[in-house]
Amino acid sequence: MSDLDRKEHLAAEARQLLENPMLVGALAEIERKCYKAWEATTPMQKEEREKAWLMLAGMKSFKRELTKIINGGKIAASQAKQAQLGDDYVESDLPSTRRSVREPSALRRSYGGPA
Repeated sequence: MSDLDRKEHLAAEARQLLENPMLVGALAEIERKCYKAWEATTPMQKEEREKAWLMLAGMKSFKRELTKIINGGKIAASQAKQAQLGDDYVESDLPSTRRSVREPSALRRSYGGPA
């Protein structure tokens, strides 16, 4: 298995994890409990707030790492395509890493403001 194939395979596995209903539900429940514990602390309970924050940060880091693996697989797929197509490859075939941006008028409409 080539390095590109391995990256594509890992990306597929990472995507399956991030889309797994049981994992999604478990992470959502942990996040809910962390926020609830965090909100219930008093100003003097610094250690409890720190534990909740660390749990939340760990979950975000976990999701971010899986997302990096997925993006690496997309890049590997593009590189494999480039190798197959050679000079006919168009750079626009690369996966976009930009987030989609909504038009301001669409944002205003979605929030009930004037169009």
